[in-house]
Amino acid sequence: MDNRKILILNRYHVFFLVQNIMIGLGLLTLAYYVSPVGYAAWVVPIMLGILLTPVIIANLKLLSRFPEKDVFAINRTVLGKRLGSFLNLVFTLYCFLVVAKTTYGFARVIQSLSFPNKSIGFPIIATLFCVFLVASYGVKSVARFCIIAFFLTIGLLYFLRWSFMGATWSHLFPLFNFGIREVIASLHKGFLSLLGFEGILFYYPFIRQKEKALKDTLLGFWLTISIYTLVCLASVVIFTIWQLQNLETPVLNIFQLAELSFIERLESFGLNIWIFLIVSTASFYLWAAARGMKSLLRQKTIQSKHLFVYSLLLGGLLLLPIPTKIIEQTMDTTVHFGFFLIVFPFIMIGLAYFRKKGGSL
Repeated sequence: MDNRKILILNRYHVFFLVQNIMIGLGLLTLAYYVSPVGYAAWVVPIMLGILLTPVIIANLKLLSRFPEKDVFAINRTVLGKRLGSFLNLVFTLYCFLVVAKTTYGFARVIQSLSFPNKSIGFPIIATLFCVFLVASYGVKSVARFCIIAFFLTIGLLYFLRWSFMGATWSHLFPLFNFGIREVIASLHKGFLSLLGFEGILFYYPFIRQKEKALKDTLLGFWLTISIYTLVCLASVVIFTIWQLQNLETPVLNIFQLAELSFIERLESFGLNIWIFLIVSTASFYLWAAARGMKSLLRQKTIQSKHLFVYSLLLGGLLLLPIPTKIIEQTMDTTVHFGFFLIVFPFIMIGLAYFRKKGGSL
C-alpha cells in the first residue's frame, strides 16, 4: 500500500535501492554473458559503467524537471493522455516481465543445482510469495529489505579468495586481443545484467533530499560495477576461455572451489543466501508494476490485494505447461526493452523542452 507521507526515502535508502535492484540474477551469469571477449571479460562491466553513467545523469535531469512525478506521470504530462498511457502500458509490462524473468531464472538455477528431477513450481511459488510480502508494504519496505539483503550477502565475496589463491594471472594479458564484434556481443549481453539502473524513474518522488539523489545514485551504481568487476576478474583468472563460455553460473562454480570443514556444499549455501538479492530485485519491480497499473486504471492507492492478484497471475503464467524455450525467448525479447531505456531520458528531455517552448506533440 502507498504511504501517505510521500517523502519517505532517505539518502541511504536511495543508495541501497540502486545497488540491490541491479544485483539480482545478473551477477550469477555476468561472466558467462561477457565471455565473447575472452579473458578481457573483467573490463566489460567498467565499459558498461562508463556508458551508462550519462544515462543515469540524464534520468536525474529529467526527473528534476518534474520533482513530484514518477515516470508514469511524466509520460502522460509530456506525451499526452493517449501516447503517454501507451508508453505506461509498455513500462508496466516491462516491470512484470522483469519480475517473471528474475523469479523464473532463479528457480531454474535452483532446479539445475539441487533438484534436477523435480518441478520448479515450488521455488517459483515460494519466491513470489516472499516478493509479494516485501512489495505489499511499499517502496520503503523494499528499500529496508535491500539494506538487509546487502549486509547478509556481501560476505559471499570473501569466498572469491579461493579463485585468487589458484589464479593464473597470465590470463589478464594481453588485454585487447579481441575484435569489435566480440565487444558488441559482450556489451549487448552484459547490459541485461545491469538492468535496474533505471529504478529511480519509479521512486524519485519519494526521495527527501532530491538535490543529492544523483550523488547517491551514482555511488550505489559504481559500487555495483565494482562488485561486478571483481566477480568477473575472479572468473577470468581461474577458468579457461572454454569454461567461461560454457559455465552459465561461474560464481557458483567458484564457490565449489572453497574448502570449509563446516559447510559441505558452499554453492548450495550461497544460493540459499542469494534469494535475498532475488527478492530485492523482484519486489521492487512488482511494486513498480503496481504503480503502472495504478496509473492505467486510475486507482487512488496501491492495495495489498492488487499486488496479491498480480503475484498470482505471474505465478499462474510461469506454471503453465509452456515449453521452456518459448518462455525464455519471450522474456529475453521483451526485456530487451531495456535498451530503449538508454535513449528514453534524452528523448523525454528534448520533448519536455519543446513543450515548454510552446510546441505541441
